[in-house]
Amino acid sequence: MEGTLKYEDSEEVYTGSFVDGQKACGTITYKNGDEFSGDFKNSRRFCGVMRFANSSEIYQGEFNEFG
Repeated sequence: MEGTLKYEDSEEVYTGSFVDGQKACGTITYKNGDEFSGDFKNSRRFCGVMRFANSSEIYQGEFNEFG
């Protein structure tokens, strides 16, 4: 299922696919302009590309958000 989800309290926007009601693969744009595109596991960033709005830095790889 494809869709867009906007979190009003944090002003984040997710556009992508959902599996069993959880983010699966897509792009999330944060209030500060940072953007993550890639795969999600249990609705958390898992593997992809993070672009930082206030610099030219880009991180590509895995994320450990399950600690």
